[in-house]
Amino acid sequence: MITALGLGIPALLVTWLAFSAALVAVGAAVLSPSPSSSDSPQQPFVCAWLGLCLFVAALQAWHFFLAATWIFPAVFFLLAVVCGYRKRAVLARFARCLGGLGPRWFAALLLLFSLWAANRALDECTAFDSGLYHRAAIDW
Repeated sequence: MITALGLGIPALLVTWLAFSAALVAVGAAVLSPSPSSSDSPQQPFVCAWLGLCLFVAALQAWHFFLAATWIFPAVFFLLAVVCGYRKRAVLARFARCLGGLGPRWFAALLLLFSLWAANRALDECTAFDSGLYHRAAIDW
């Protein structure tokens, strides 16, 4: 049941990593707008959650007035590039956190789980009652 193993799974993993870095960058810019703010070891993770909250809130506000198309993620990623350039230190700490995941067995287990999750994400929807209730709002 492995779908699109050739290019789909690595592309999806890279997309997830880029989206995580974008969330950290936007969250860091909002959490500590001044360059001389205090840094904690948990800051990249707090910034990621704050970035996700901001992303969802902005997407809801955007969708209230405009259709949700490719334009919103493009604007968000452009904002994330600007924020990431300003908050390079937080992004470097985020990369170090990813590099130092602890024991090698934990990193291997995390990689296997990520591959499994990416494979499942690319698979077709088999739930007979997935609803598609939201389809009309998305198409709007």
